Amino acid sequence: MHKTKLFRLLKSLTESEFKDLEIFLKSPYFNKRTKCIHLYEAIQKEYPKLDKNPKLDKEVVLKKLFPQGKASALRELSSSLYDLVLQFLKYQAFEKKQELGEYLLLKEFNERRLEKEFYNKFQDINAQQTKIPQSIHYYEQRFLSGYEAFVFEANLSVK
Repeated sequence: MHKTKLFRLLKSLTESEFKDLEIFLKSPYFNKRTKCIHLYEAIQKEYPKLDKNPKLDKEVVLKKLFPQGKASALRELSSSLYDLVLQFLKYQAFEKKQELGEYLLLKEFNERRLEKEFYNKFQDINAQQTKIPQSIHYYEQRFLSGYEAFVFEANLSVK
């Protein structure tokens, strides 16, 4: 298991991220497979010593999680855990870019045709933009919110 894409991904996590991953995995909203948690816990016991750790050899983990010895089941489980780690990284990236979340909420209001909520959020975003220095992020936010306002107004005229 040491050379798998799952392990490469897990080794890239900081200690704090690795702990947060556990919370993410134990959330039934994000993860509905308890076996993924068991695989994570087997790996977690050896973290951060993941490289060439005999306790994390495929055969050892296979016997621990699947006593009947189905290698394909372990591959499938590793793949599922890998996908969950990718979801976790997306979530982490989203958390770092709060302004992106505001834009997506604006877009959601637009798609649901919630006029009052759209205008209120648009005004909030514009007020926030006046507080940030004019940088690439400033212009990115102005473009995204302006574009969404354009689409919103266009949709209103189509009604």
